Amino acid sequence: MLKCISGFRMLFVIGLCALAFTACKTRKTVTSYKYLITEDKKPAPPSTNNTTTNSASTTTATSRNSAVKEAESYLGTPYRYGGIGKNGIDCSGLTQKAYKATGVNLGRSALDQSKQGKLIQRKNLQAGDLVFFSAKNNGKIDHVGMVTAVKGDDVTFIHASSSKGVRHDKLNVGYWRNLFKHGRRVGN
Repeated sequence: MLKCISGFRMLFVIGLCALAFTACKTRKTVTSYKYLITEDKKPAPPSTNNTTTNSASTTTATSRNSAVKEAESYLGTPYRYGGIGKNGIDCSGLTQKAYKATGVNLGRSALDQSKQGKLIQRKNLQAGDLVFFSAKNNGKIDHVGMVTAVKGDDVTFIHASSSKGVRHDKLNVGYWRNLFKHGRRVGN
């Protein structure tokens, strides 16, 4: 009986360790991707340039608007690290789910997503474009959102805030303006 309990404890501890090591904010991931799996699950050839991939290239405004509507269906959803559903979602889960609804596969982390699609300057952002941020001194991408509206220089984006859940914010407001790194246009 004692061995059985010890075995369960061991499995429990291993499970907790596995969860801890998958945490977004604290993990340091070193991943090498040679192939991007496309919709039909056939590997695409290795990319020689990070600006476009087979599943993340220029898309139509209709597809981007559909992704925005899907993301906005999560407004008010609480933040949950690693979450991908209405009961809790993180920033990259939100953008991944929104674009998956339009048939576009994005990476699971903000850093992975920041390497997909076409690089877009701030002045050329459109609804549906992804916006990337870094709160770290090393400039490493650690947050992603999606542009929902552009009116002149006023850019609104949706994201999963770790303290306030899924919400809209303004890109040109001090906090976000200072952390903004770049935008990307992804899609079919």
